[in-house]
Amino acid sequence: MSSRAVEQRDEPDTYAPVAPGDVRSAFAGSGELAAELGAWEPRPQQLEMALAVGEALSAGQSLMIEAPTGVGKSLAYLVPAALFARANGVRVVIATHTRNLQDQLAGQELPRARAAVGGELVWAVLKGQENYLCTRRALSWLDAPPEVTEGETERLLRAYAASFLELTTDGDLERFMPWHSIQGPAAARVVDRIRSTAASCSGSACRRGDGCFYQHALRDAHAADVIVTNHALALLWPERYPTTRNLIVDEAHGLEDAATSRWSAVFDPWALARLFDELLGKGKSRGLLDGAARVARTLPPDEAGAGERADAWLARARSAAQRAAAAVGPIRFTAERLLYEGGVKGTGGGRKTLRLTAAVRALATHGDLAQRSADWVAVVGALLREVSGMIDWLGFGGPGEGQARELASIAVPLEAASTLLDAAFGEQGDAGYVHWIEVEDQRGTRTQRIHRAPVSVADLVLENLFGRFRSVVLTSATLSLGAEGPGAYVARRLGFDRLPAEKRAPFLGLASPFDLAHQMVLGIPDDLADVNAGEPFVADVTRVLADVTRTLGGRTLALFAANRRRDQVGERLDKALRDDHIEVLVQGPGGGRDRLVQALREGGRKVVLGSRSLWEGVDVPGNVLSCVVIERLPFDFPGEPLHQAREEAVREGGGDAFEDFTLPRALLRFQQGVGRLVRSRTDRGIVLLLQSNLMKRSYARRVIDALPGVQVLTGAWSEIHAQLEHFTDPA
Repeated sequence: MSSRAVEQRDEPDTYAPVAPGDVRSAFAGSGELAAELGAWEPRPQQLEMALAVGEALSAGQSLMIEAPTGVGKSLAYLVPAALFARANGVRVVIATHTRNLQDQLAGQELPRARAAVGGELVWAVLKGQENYLCTRRALSWLDAPPEVTEGETERLLRAYAASFLELTTDGDLERFMPWHSIQGPAAARVVDRIRSTAASCSGSACRRGDGCFYQHALRDAHAADVIVTNHALALLWPERYPTTRNLIVDEAHGLEDAATSRWSAVFDPWALARLFDELLGKGKSRGLLDGAARVARTLPPDEAGAGERADAWLARARSAAQRAAAAVGPIRFTAERLLYEGGVKGTGGGRKTLRLTAAVRALATHGDLAQRSADWVAVVGALLREVSGMIDWLGFGGPGEGQARELASIAVPLEAASTLLDAAFGEQGDAGYVHWIEVEDQRGTRTQRIHRAPVSVADLVLENLFGRFRSVVLTSATLSLGAEGPGAYVARRLGFDRLPAEKRAPFLGLASPFDLAHQMVLGIPDDLADVNAGEPFVADVTRVLADVTRTLGGRTLALFAANRRRDQVGERLDKALRDDHIEVLVQGPGGGRDRLVQALREGGRKVVLGSRSLWEGVDVPGNVLSCVVIERLPFDFPGEPLHQAREEAVREGGGDAFEDFTLPRALLRFQQGVGRLVRSRTDRGIVLLLQSNLMKRSYARRVIDALPGVQVLTGAWSEIHAQLEHFTDPA
């Protein structure tokens, strides 16, 4: 593994502007970009965006840009970013919501940007530390004797980890395993054991030296002009990472959700069980506490009584860990009891939630749960004090460093869980956050979790993103919706609208380069069963999908809001299309997202039925995808505690919860679901929305306006189907 030397770059007091002439030259029909791509057709929208990005970076302003599919927005921000970085000797960070776009930028778009600016550009992909495999931890785990209780799944994962360690070039744990076929607690446990963490990492002092994937990625980033990363890292850019004050956020429609995840936490009993197994050992395997005491006995100076001191520490630490581990169960069961006492119906499988409202907090069982939580926080506090003392004893930089860092890495999630319970049930309250209990049956395992999430992320994003970077460009194909005006909804949700006027450039909404009136049609049948009708609606969705896939010879993606309905339709559709030799692929266990997207890309007579993770980030070039069928608008489930809290916050602020929050979120997801259907001037795409009562709804116009310029067909399904047969030819 080779690596560049760390390069320090300080941000200047003043910045050289990006010359508009240089931007125009890069995108000219006779420029370097045209020479790189061969057949190159200049696009006015792309040049307009590139000039705006260059101006924002130069002026230190923040800017929102809606760039529909076909504009070429990646190059439109990469070229001015490259010019700005080179002119000032600084770095520009590009943050995306999906791994697919990160791969596309690093593998395709940045080489083109380098050609456009004259062939001098260095880039790197950088993620948060816990996304990287730690060579030291992985080898330590692989070299340890297998646990007596280790089953076939664990043995398979151990073999996979050994192979991955040998073959990986970047240590990226996202590529560690095919999550669609190997999942569950065993896989999560392996990843926890081999990932790099700030607490477990000894940095440049590590004996593995140049074999550290994380340090290698950091050094590459220090030497880069452009750093590609994810939203989560951009939201909390660590001080140890390369200095940068200029940021471009692509897929910015997903930034609110990324921020929500970044500042959320969960008390997960199964994750805690893994931590306590590591501390105490499992079966005949010794845990970290025994290992730390064993090493401590051997450390110089060989003071009198060191062995007795280590034995006494081990007894105290094990006692505290055992009490903390035993106390998790009562918290789980009391939380579930509170869930049902709080009004949640049914005792069967599935997923159930209960928001901890004032009424719920008044229940006696809540008081019991609060007391059990406080007791757990106290015993974990005693355990953490013992762990801290042993870390000081073992020290860093000597023979006890490995054990010290493993203990430190265990302490971090224990502290986080303790903080969550204290915030959720402590007397001081937790303003600005919502808390809820979740009970779920998954793969035969019942678990109870306690969640904490911010009601609004606007202040957090304003402080940690806009407050840290001098220039932030937000761009997406879907930003302009809502009754408030172009970009207003996203700006309000992210705190962008509260930036000083001199720091905000005007919203830039670009027109689609395609003739959507002739290239895309939106069909809304009005004679189907209601989405809440159960069996009749499933039958109608199956019939529509069978008709359209026969017409197109497959080439269809169906997106569902409910997994159960997706599975019911999939089973029936498979039988209906068997004689037509059209393959029906359904997302779920054994049918993961990446595998289904790859199946679409390969073409052929296929129809894919997917759920939430397939609503965005699906990049399928060519004519292998011609139709997207949406069973109903993808509204958030109204019973979700976080959704409820956010609706309440909108109402308390004088707004309309549905018009100002719920509907815009659904429309953003709707736009993302169909956004990649038409990608060139020769593509034709069909969108079918099977919510047959839509045109009677007050928001019908806003749904249609979410796809501006698109031809709209309404009426009976048979009439719409007849018109579709003339709209596009089967492959």
